[in-house]
Amino acid sequence: MYYIGIVFLLVLESLGAVETLEFAAHVEFPGAVRVLATAFVLILAVTVLVGSSFTAKLGTLFFLTVCFTLLSYFVSFGLAYKSGIPDVGLNGNNFEVEIFQMVSHNTR
Repeated sequence: MYYIGIVFLLVLESLGAVETLEFAAHVEFPGAVRVLATAFVLILAVTVLVGSSFTAKLGTLFFLTVCFTLLSYFVSFGLAYKSGIPDVGLNGNNFEVEIFQMVSHNTR
């Protein structure tokens, strides 16, 4: 089932690329669509196969990077709350003040 999905993806990607290339570069010769579509399908197939094996080899590194990012994000919330850093984002409490400052600054 995975390979059928990849084949459908390749076909749609190559058709879109061929139509765009024909429109942009005015490529017109007998069999242009077939030649260009075959080239794009081969390029995309190689890219998917190489990319899948590369991602599988580095999957643990990617997983650890995502875990570290999430941990850093949530730890920063706790540290910011404990240190008394004021709210700097736009929220319901400061929305009206922020909008008023933007409008009055732009009209000067």
